[in-house]
Amino acid sequence: MRYYFHIRDGLDIEIDPEGTELPSVNAAQQEAREAALEIVAEMVLRHERIAGKTFQVTDETGVVITLIPLASVLRLDC
Repeated sequence: MRYYFHIRDGLDIEIDPEGTELPSVNAAQQEAREAALEIVAEMVLRHERIAGKTFQVTDETGVVITLIPLASVLRLDC
């Protein structure tokens, strides 16, 4: 099944037009966590705001399967 990884900021959404073919919902959720961490790293380097932004994963029918607040992937307990 194809999954789409969108970035939502309030009412604004940056659409993933291509999506990624993955074998399961669990694989899509894992891919989303890994991709969210990469996106946050890039945003930090560009001094962009992270708060309030969410990674939204939908399946090919448009059903939202997971929402990951981008700030939730940061580990600040180092």
